[in-house]
Amino acid sequence: MLSGIGPAAHLQSVGIIPKVDLPGVGQNLQDHPFAIVGPFLFEKPISFMPNRDTKMEDAVEYVSKGTGFFSVNPVGASGFISSSLESSGQWADIQVFQYNIGVDRATTYLINQLCGLNDGVLETFFEPHMNTDGNFGAATIGRPKSVGSITLASNNPEDKPVIDPKYYSHPDDITVHVDGIKFLVNLYENTKTFAKYGAKLASNKFPGCEDEIFKSDSYWECLVRQVSTTLYHPSGTCKMGQSYDPMAVVDTHLRVFKVKGLRIADASIMPTITNANLNTPTMVIGEKAADLILDDHINSDYTHHEL
Repeated sequence: MLSGIGPAAHLQSVGIIPKVDLPGVGQNLQDHPFAIVGPFLFEKPISFMPNRDTKMEDAVEYVSKGTGFFSVNPVGASGFISSSLESSGQWADIQVFQYNIGVDRATTYLINQLCGLNDGVLETFFEPHMNTDGNFGAATIGRPKSVGSITLASNNPEDKPVIDPKYYSHPDDITVHVDGIKFLVNLYENTKTFAKYGAKLASNKFPGCEDEIFKSDSYWECLVRQVSTTLYHPSGTCKMGQSYDPMAVVDTHLRVFKVKGLRIADASIMPTITNANLNTPTMVIGEKAADLILDDHINSDYTHHEL
C-alpha cells in the first residue's frame, strides 16, 4: 500500500497517489485466536517449575550439548478436535495444547508476555497457587469466521499499520473457542490419566469475570475475551482469486493483478486460513512459486496483467 498498490480511496485518504487500485489489499485478514486456561493444579511434583527445576548447570548443558531442560518445548502435547458446530465430525476446527509447567514467578512472566495482560492481573490470579505444580491448557480456533483488515495509519513508512483482526466479530467463533476450553477442563478433571495427580482447575475466578457463574459458558466466554491473543498466524490479506473477483490480489500463478513482474509467495495469498499451523503451507507456497517462475520462463508465451 505504501508503494501505491491497494484500495485507491484508502490510499488517497492517507496522502498516497494510487498506482494500482486493488481493493483487496489489506482486507480478508484471518488469524488463529489463542486462549489459555488454567492452572490445573497437581497434588504431586511432576510438572516443570522453572524457578525450582533449573540451575546454571542446565544452561551450560544446553549451550555445550543442546540437551537438558532448555532443549525441551514447554508444549507437552497438541491435538485437534471438532466443536459442537462441526456437526459432521469430519473436520477438526479446534487445536488444543498442553503446557507442562506449574505456577511460579517465571510462569507468570511467560504468560504475561504471551497474552499481553495488564500489569498485576496474573499476579493477583496466581498468588493463591504460587509454587504449585500443575499444567496449563490452551485452545485456538482452526477455522475462524471472523475477518479483519490491515490499513495504513499514514503515508509514513515508520508509522505502524492499523491492524484490526476483529476477533469474535462472528458469533460462531466464540462458541467454538469455548468448546475448546471446556474440552481441556474435562480432560484434566475427568480422565483417569490426570486423576492420578489430583488435577483440578484453580477455583478462583479470573479477574474481570467475577460476576459470571464459575465454569458456565458465560464464564468461559469472559475468560476467552480476557486472555485471547494471536497465535501469530496472520493470512489472507492478498488473497488468490479469479480476475472477476474484485477482492482478489493475485492470480493462480501468484502474480499481482495489473502489475508486471510482481508475485506474492506467503500466507497472505490464502483465500481461507488453514485449520492448523501456517508454517508448512507457507513453505509449500514458496516452493510452488519457484516452480511457477521456472515454468513461466521456460514457456515464455504466457500472458500477464500489466499496467
